[in-house]
Amino acid sequence: MAVLLGIVAPLVIAGAGMGLVYSWWDELPDVIATHWTNDRPDGFSSKSTVPWLLFGVAGVLPVLIGSGVIYVLRTGRRDP
Repeated sequence: MAVLLGIVAPLVIAGAGMGLVYSWWDELPDVIATHWTNDRPDGFSSKSTVPWLLFGVAGVLPVLIGSGVIYVLRTGRRDP
């Protein structure tokens, strides 16, 4: 169950997000805001990098964290 929640679910969600981005592809501007301060965007990326940025943040990062948590839980190692 931990593998399903910690590894498979983030990949499925990230894949769905990438599919959504590609379904809106023709409607997206060429440059997209990817970082904001309190009141305005201050970071921008090209349209072609956004799906991969989404996959990295929503898919790969949770898988790395989930893998670490699963390793700790299965081995019982809790020391630094």
